[in-house]
Amino acid sequence: HHRRTGGGGGGGTGAGSLAMGMDEWVATYIDNPKDEQTSLEIPLLVFDVGELLLPGQKRYLHLYEARFIQVLQDSLDHHQNTFGFAFSVQSAGELLRVTTVVEIDEYQKLEVGVGVTVRGVGRALITKVMQADPYVKAQVSIYEDQEVVAPSIGDQIEGGSAASEAAAAAAEKLFALHEAMQE
Repeated sequence: HHRRTGGGGGGGTGAGSLAMGMDEWVATYIDNPKDEQTSLEIPLLVFDVGELLLPGQKRYLHLYEARFIQVLQDSLDHHQNTFGFAFSVQSAGELLRVTTVVEIDEYQKLEVGVGVTVRGVGRALITKVMQADPYVKAQVSIYEDQEVVAPSIGDQIEGGSAASEAAAAAAEKLFALHEAMQE
C-alpha cells in the first residue's frame, strides 16, 4: 500500500501530506514563469466521455491491462505521480482536446493488477499526440484557472436579488403546502 507524500518519488509507505495543488505541481514539474503557457508531455489513460473526472474529484481505478500499468509506472517514475485522464467519444473514435490532469494519491498491488486512487488537480489542452503505443502520450498545455467558482446566477439575471427572493418565497410556499398535506 503506497501513499504519495509531498514531492516526487514513487510514493513511500505510511501516511503523509497528499494534497498538491496545480500551482505546486507545475512549479515542481518545470521551472516556468506563471504568465507563460505551461506545456509538457504526459502519459494519458483514455476513458469513454461517460467516465468524466473533474478537477477536485477523486476516483478509484483497478488497472490490470499491461498498457495501463505502464502509464502508472511512467507517471510514478517520470511525471511527479501525474498523468492525463483523457476522454474519447467511442462512436467517433476521437480523443477530446481537454484532459483532466490527475495526481496519484495512493496505489496498491493487487492479486491481479494495481488499485490506484487518483485526484483531479487541473485541466490541460492536448496539443499533440506524441505516441499511441504501447499507451498514449501527449504534449499538453496547462490551463491556468484563476477562479474556480462561477459568478452567482442571480448576478446574471436582471433584478438578481428580486429573482432570488421570489425563488425563496416559492420554496417556502411549497414547504408549507407539503407540511399541510402531511397533517
